[in-house]
Amino acid sequence: MNIDTDRLYLRHFNKHDAEDLFEYLSQDKVIKYEPYNVFSKQEAYKEVVNRSNDSSFIAVCLRERNKLIGNLYCSMINPQKLILIKLVMFLMKNFRGLVMLVKL
Repeated sequence: MNIDTDRLYLRHFNKHDAEDLFEYLSQDKVIKYEPYNVFSKQEAYKEVVNRSNDSSFIAVCLRERNKLIGNLYCSMINPQKLILIKLVMFLMKNFRGLVMLVKL
């Protein structure tokens, strides 16, 4: 699954994303409302393996630098009764001005 715009593209996580993942998950402001603390480099390397095996996590990459700058998290909530989709987006602090609209 790849989705492209002029500035950004979405793709699955891979093992090469660990350094960039650490760069934004180690920022207090990025994870402020999450139920976990900032990640150490070692935790980021473990997490990138988890995310590369979980289709709920989608990597958000900056095209001009070919750089992971954040992620989307998408999951179904209680699909037996009512279909709700939870979509959460995290971006590195210095890339939050970028906007991407995707027609689904």
